[in-house]
Amino acid sequence: MTKVDLGRPPTDLGPSGLALWTAITAEFDLESHEYVELREAARCCDSCDRLTAEAEKLGMTSTDKLGRLVASPLLSERRQQQALLLRCLAALRIPASEGASGQRRGPRGAYRARTLELVRSERDAA
Repeated sequence: MTKVDLGRPPTDLGPSGLALWTAITAEFDLESHEYVELREAARCCDSCDRLTAEAEKLGMTSTDKLGRLVASPLLSERRQQQALLLRCLAALRIPASEGASGQRRGPRGAYRARTLELVRSERDAA
């Protein structure tokens, strides 16, 4: 198995993906799982660029099998890639501005119940 240097950008990134990678890694120290999210976010940036360029070249509309004018399927795919990009960036929990802290969520589901149990037992013991 080949060892991957997580701090280095993937070689398949385009200009937008590389710019995103460089901006985030220059500013933040990431954990290994966050590099995975960043890699996917960077690839989504590049996919959005390619889809936009292709839609501009082919047009924003196409004709369906019944001859009706419909929105280009490329637009739908770009919208899906943009949504994935936003989810990947949200998973990184990067602060929105200087001095702001990243989004931190507490445990949910079964883990939340266990955490509340521990907090209550520690409080009762004190």
